[in-house]
Amino acid sequence: MIYKILYADDDRVFSGVIGRILEETKHFKVHYAADGSQAWKLFNDVSFDACLLDIVMPKLDGKMLAEKIRGVNRDIPIFFLTTNAAETDIKEAYDDAEVDDYYIKKDLNPPILFRKLKAQCRRYNKMKKRHELGEYIFDVEENTLTRRGDSVLLSPILFKLLRLFVKNKNTNLARETIVRSIWGDEVNHGLNVYIRRLREHLEDDKNVSIETVKKFGYGLWIYDRKKNDQ
Repeated sequence: MIYKILYADDDRVFSGVIGRILEETKHFKVHYAADGSQAWKLFNDVSFDACLLDIVMPKLDGKMLAEKIRGVNRDIPIFFLTTNAAETDIKEAYDDAEVDDYYIKKDLNPPILFRKLKAQCRRYNKMKKRHELGEYIFDVEENTLTRRGDSVLLSPILFKLLRLFVKNKNTNLARETIVRSIWGDEVNHGLNVYIRRLREHLEDDKNVSIETVKKFGYGLWIYDRKKNDQ
């Protein structure tokens, strides 16, 4: 299996070297970003298996980027590769940004990085079948939506609809795109009814919302309102 890696670093020479080493193992495909803002856009466009982030980057630094990623995905492996060796930086990385590992560039041992990255990607892929949506767990193998131990078996249409939204989380989808993805044509099929039913299943967590975009479509958005209220 080839794992997709998001590598964000404004040092293109260093990232190019490490990226080539990883890709030469035939286990990784590396997607590069030269700043945090570009990396965040890439993260939302591509389904990655792990993230390698520098800390000091233009537009959005690695710590802020890691926190944004953790806001929508609690499980994806995040590794810091950086020149920052200060104890406070390392502590903040683990405590605030919730990274899985931290490497100082000058001390980096690529074979060890490769083994740890591969192990974390393998673990993450086993978890991918279960999607965390706020307080809910969406299990794509069992067709269930679970909150605090209570599970609901989704109908085939609601399952397809939620799976589509999860794949495009925090993005608005055109009504025509949704209908075509679920039913294979552009007939209405009562989409509004299914949206309402899915909202009812998700209504107990205020951080999970299916938003209506007038004259366009819908989107599944995951918020962190508790954090914003602080």
